[in-house]
Amino acid sequence: MEKHNSLYRTYRPSNFKDVAGHKNIVEILTSELKNNSFGHAYLFAGQRGTGKTSIARILAKAINCQNLQDGNPCDECDNCVSFNQNQFPDIYEIDAASNNGVDEIRNITNAVQTLPIAGKYKVYIIDEVHMLSKAAFNALLKTLEEPPAHVVFILATTEYDKIPQTIISRCQTFSFKKISNDALKERINFIAKEEGYTITEEAANEIYSLSEGSLRDALNVLEQLMIISNDTKNIDINKVKEIFYVATKDEKVNIIKNVINGEYTTIIDYFEKNKQQGMNFDVLTLALIKIIKELIEFKLTGDSKLLEDINEDDAQEFKNVPIEKLFTIADNLTDAYIKTKNNTASFDYILLSILKSIDNKDKKISIDTKPNVNEIEKPVVKFEQIPAIDNELIIATKAVQEPAMAIEEEPIELNQDDSFEEIEKNTEKTIASESPEDESLTFDSLSFTAETKAVIDANKIANNKNELIETQSEKAKKVANKTHIKYLISDLINVLMGVIEDKRPELRHELTDKIDSIFEVDDSDEFINKDKANSLASFFNTKVTAANNNEIIIITDTNSQADLINHELLNDSFRKELNNLLGQEYVVYAISANYWKESKITFSELKKQNLLPIYSREDVKNFYLNNKNVINGKNSEEDKELLKNASKLFDLDDINFGE
Repeated sequence: MEKHNSLYRTYRPSNFKDVAGHKNIVEILTSELKNNSFGHAYLFAGQRGTGKTSIARILAKAINCQNLQDGNPCDECDNCVSFNQNQFPDIYEIDAASNNGVDEIRNITNAVQTLPIAGKYKVYIIDEVHMLSKAAFNALLKTLEEPPAHVVFILATTEYDKIPQTIISRCQTFSFKKISNDALKERINFIAKEEGYTITEEAANEIYSLSEGSLRDALNVLEQLMIISNDTKNIDINKVKEIFYVATKDEKVNIIKNVINGEYTTIIDYFEKNKQQGMNFDVLTLALIKIIKELIEFKLTGDSKLLEDINEDDAQEFKNVPIEKLFTIADNLTDAYIKTKNNTASFDYILLSILKSIDNKDKKISIDTKPNVNEIEKPVVKFEQIPAIDNELIIATKAVQEPAMAIEEEPIELNQDDSFEEIEKNTEKTIASESPEDESLTFDSLSFTAETKAVIDANKIANNKNELIETQSEKAKKVANKTHIKYLISDLINVLMGVIEDKRPELRHELTDKIDSIFEVDDSDEFINKDKANSLASFFNTKVTAANNNEIIIITDTNSQADLINHELLNDSFRKELNNLLGQEYVVYAISANYWKESKITFSELKKQNLLPIYSREDVKNFYLNNKNVINGKNSEEDKELLKNASKLFDLDDINFGE
């Protein structure tokens, strides 16, 4: 019986032209080969199945090719033919997962001293290099730094953060992102055609979603589909649904419609039914986020070329849905995906997040669903009655009040050497639902009785902490009826990148001490400096959790206190008072402790995938001017700025934060 080879082995690329995606990496490597200027050590880092080992093998073959063709191996010379037959003696592939000891590495360091047998260079490909022991890394270090002229090392890893900096600094590093939708579908269609199969566009999109940008995983999925489609030689969405229990395009579009229309019963019935059938809800969540991304892009640009998973007719059905509603749904889905990926609680949390996205107000936006089952009997407002919002900034309406929250752990320490490790450790800690140290001193927990206070004057001078909380609670209630400024998690991550760049971990402690100093009391528990305590009262019981030379993040117990601070910062005199206290002008982000926790989780996930952004300094004047325009209902930015904001939410390859 003839041995069967998997598709990913049969169609493994043999030259750079056949590589799916990674055009920038291919261009750099081929250019180096053409100019005979390739390095002595490379480090390929990225998620599984993205082509790291395949490109390493092609590079190794090209280095020893006797007749390079524009940077590509010729596949005709003796060396190439020998390599393709797995018989070339000067290329060594080592699995560090099973050969991770110091003895194995010492064998390599001894072997590199001998000359190659058939080619010009000895090439060592060490896969899963992060699995090497500390002693093994140390043994490799000297050879990697000053290898013989006839030796090239190619290291590959899926966990870049576990590679010592001393190794990284001695290598040319290439980051392998997950393969793009277009590149992966092109390769899938080519292989399906070569095998005598046809595949529909919708089925190809679902294969991409299931594989999460890994070509190897995609080909494994395709191979299973080919087996059950052997009689018809046609692969469609029904075949994909039959094996992998994925949702069809119409089902996903209808889920979004049902959320907007408030169809609780329909949504719950759909989820419960498909849970019994074993649907992968992680895949469903990513697919819903991608559709919402396309809806937002289409609403902002009107460009149907941006639509991949849905068509223009589908998009037109959402033309009168406020863009902020779509952002809210996307936020909730993203939050659910990050917190539950590959977790047994994914079904429950994702369903709750979708239900949370439903507007609890009586007025609903109506979209016709197919079919429209079990309508909830509530007054429905037709689309024609609601004006379209085309140039909407990312502004959320008034948030539901959260219970008072206290931070158990110390905020993130961003020291130069161990910042990432500290972030991951702190991220694993939880923010407990309990009162602050002084329960009476939180905005939302304070209750007022007729006997205690008939009417509270929000403008009165507070002499002590209790009076200050009373006046600030009243101010917070007034602000709660105004537009809420919502900062994206990407804004907060940018601040953290600035903290790492500035290398001043002590700064946040210094700023917190300055703020705390104005609320010091005397022996009679009255403020020592009443003027300052009252002028900056909204900062009472807050903490600076991250600070760089230009931006700071303030965490509060509740959303309402964060709202109050953000609104008061729009007042020039208030901001001047704060600047005098802190010693300079800052961009200040006030957020709740819960939102800070979510931001840390996202930061950690991005760091694990080597996707952290480069720090971008925020202009202080423009920051507060834009917030003023938002509060005043002005569109201070054009469509291109809206697209920029949209890309901040969706630029990470359809929100795939996990591994």
